[in-house]
Amino acid sequence: MILARWPILSSRNFPLPKVGLLDHHSIQQGVLEAVVAVPSGAIRVYSTHLSHLTPDTRLPQVEALCDIVRRAPEEGGAWCGDHPNPESGWLEEDEPPMPETAVVAGDLNIRPGAPEYDLLVGPRAGKHGGRLRRRDGLHDAWVAAGNPEASGITCWPKKPVGPVTERRIDHVLVTSDLLTHIRGARIDDECDASDHQPLWVDFDI
Repeated sequence: MILARWPILSSRNFPLPKVGLLDHHSIQQGVLEAVVAVPSGAIRVYSTHLSHLTPDTRLPQVEALCDIVRRAPEEGGAWCGDHPNPESGWLEEDEPPMPETAVVAGDLNIRPGAPEYDLLVGPRAGKHGGRLRRRDGLHDAWVAAGNPEASGITCWPKKPVGPVTERRIDHVLVTSDLLTHIRGARIDDECDASDHQPLWVDFDI
């Protein structure tokens, strides 16, 4: 679900790759896109929930998610184009925007450092340190806000054995142009509405 205090100009829903299984629960998952008219202009917001099973079931979903986010501006608005006959009344309103700026959020079931995480935000740069972050790629807002990549717990195991660390599996990812607009990120440890803790990211947009 995507809720916004500003107008939602358009929305689309995309199914993600699914594996048919016999002995494990496999559901159809997807990603919801909304174009929101924030005060500084339109941005794309994506909400998704990826497979909880294995990297093998998540990697195709991450690849599809990245492709959906990448190609959206090329596709144009959720409806676009015109009719050869200007008086046809084919389009009753103007084409909505499909901006470059985007936020991707949700329960990704991915810990930092996992292969799926590397695919989303760039692989480690080896001896050079850091990550190979692409100008046209996605970036972890938690890290951009100044938090260590391996820090944070957004989901507690039902039967913890020993100390629980590095269990940040819910993420907010942003395009490069939003990096300088992040003012902070925090995990609400007090909320008990779910087995997941809310992840808040503050922007000045």
